[in-house]
Amino acid sequence: MQSKTILYVEDDAVTLAAYQRLLEQAGFNVETACDGIQALNRLRKHEPDLILLDLVLPKLDGEDVLKFIYGAPHLCQIPVIILSTNTTVSLRNEALVEQAVEHLLKHDTSFPVLLDTINRVLKVAEAAKSRQTAAHKPPACPTENPRILSFLQLNLRGASPVVTNRNKPDLPAATA
Repeated sequence: MQSKTILYVEDDAVTLAAYQRLLEQAGFNVETACDGIQALNRLRKHEPDLILLDLVLPKLDGEDVLKFIYGAPHLCQIPVIILSTNTTVSLRNEALVEQAVEHLLKHDTSFPVLLDTINRVLKVAEAAKSRQTAAHKPPACPTENPRILSFLQLNLRGASPVVTNRNKPDLPAATA
């Protein structure tokens, strides 16, 4: 089986290097980005199997990176795990952030728990892809959901509606 590629977006150089090394030792190909702009450039060149995303980033924050991902039909099915110290999300972007399949706090997440979460998410994503292929059905993007689409359109005009969408795949709980 070909190893999976993870795009890890993290602005702290020490954390980035440590997790990159651990993920590579676990058998993953790891591409890195240290800010939101670099993440978008990586995504324009290559589609990873999973995105590990910090929300607090320089140049372009993680919420804006999510807007780009969920607005691009070729990227919107890539599972996103948010790994951040940030527990608050702007009200305007709550629905986008809720599309991530997992939200983990850095200070509460050991590497074994992160690795278990990554493997679980990739397994669910692979099963979903197999079902879609068997059904000859193109994947639905979060932005194809009318609530998310209208939310994005309202945000482009500067409105701040309260919209949430918690349609996440059912995943078994992580074990410590």
